[in-house]
Amino acid sequence: MREAILSTISELVNRAKLRHALPTVFECFECSMTNGLFYVSLITKMGIAFHSKGGLAANWS
Repeated sequence: MREAILSTISELVNRAKLRHALPTVFECFECSMTNGLFYVSLITKMGIAFHSKGGLAANWS
């Protein structure tokens, strides 16, 4: 499970890098579990949030 969460965080960081040309500094991340699926949110210092959906890094909200 830990590896899946770390992989999802890595995917979110890569998505943030693609969306913003400048380096992105993250303030925090949140991880939650619902119905056996994990969700990860990364929040930047500028208040922009990047969310995974249903524990699958390929499905973005």
